[in-house]
Amino acid sequence: MLNDFNTPSGIAALHECVGEMNDLLGTESPEPTRVASLLAAAKKICDLLGLPSEEEFSEPGLVEEIMAKVLKWRQMLREQKQYALADQIRDDLAELGIVLEDGVSGTTWRRT
Repeated sequence: MLNDFNTPSGIAALHECVGEMNDLLGTESPEPTRVASLLAAAKKICDLLGLPSEEEFSEPGLVEEIMAKVLKWRQMLREQKQYALADQIRDDLAELGIVLEDGVSGTTWRRT
């Protein structure tokens, strides 16, 4: 499935979208139409990747499901030697208060 849907490219596109949105929102006067456009693009990418909508985030166990997918994607990136992108995912999650711990039996996560 990873190769069929080019999941790493989807994650990279989402990361780029969010990064551009953060840069834009960090300016004194962000352009509202550009922010809206980036938000719409990010939502579309999330839909294509099978990530839940805002309304679905309140479902019990959903965070665990999402993190399982993120860890799976990150492991696939590492297997494809796309270390920079895998590290960026780890760093972005750390900014959100989620620590990834790589061990011999796989990667685990915890909230800080």
